[in-house]
Amino acid sequence: MSRTPQILPQSLKFSGELTVTSTRNINPLHDVTILLAAVSFTRTDSEIDVVYFGIPWTKTTKEKGARIRLTAREDDLCPRRTLEQHLLHANPNLPPHAPLFAFKDDSDPAGFTPLAKSAFLSCCNEIWAAAGYVALHGHSFRIGGTVELLLMGVDPRTVALTGGWSSLAFLLYWHRLDELIPFHTHTAYKSKDFRHVRFALASFQIAENITLPDSNS
Repeated sequence: MSRTPQILPQSLKFSGELTVTSTRNINPLHDVTILLAAVSFTRTDSEIDVVYFGIPWTKTTKEKGARIRLTAREDDLCPRRTLEQHLLHANPNLPPHAPLFAFKDDSDPAGFTPLAKSAFLSCCNEIWAAAGYVALHGHSFRIGGTVELLLMGVDPRTVALTGGWSSLAFLLYWHRLDELIPFHTHTAYKSKDFRHVRFALASFQIAENITLPDSNS
């Protein structure tokens, strides 16, 4: 299994945007390959370690794709270090046409196996089921990443940009998300943390002068 579980939540992408639908037919217009990703491990002018890579297609932008920007962090969930480990150590010398999250497989004539969305989710849910958690869907990573960034105190504008939302679309997404978060997940965090998030988003809505439509309309 590749390092996708650590990249997905922090990039706020859907699982189908970083994995492939079919391991037999790679679609370069939809599936991100190593060549198309053009991964760049670099450092900003303010001395922050980051990693950039592109994807050719997203659910919201379609064929316009997106540029993913991930910031290093000082723990085991660091996305930059994770991608370095995946590409430079665990799966070195993959060909340019290989999907970004393919893994070495000497039994395959191509020398690698693409990571399919179905296999990825099946593996994750098998692990979670063994730990007593319910099965989750691909969009759960985007939801969880959004909640986590907001709880960490990341500015809503930055979260919106990371997820590829307009200000209005992001507020609508959060408004719906705030109603759909399962109770057992909601209570896993201190209530004051969620109050902080709601205050930050309310301030963001005022600053952007956005009026949300009536949920009953």
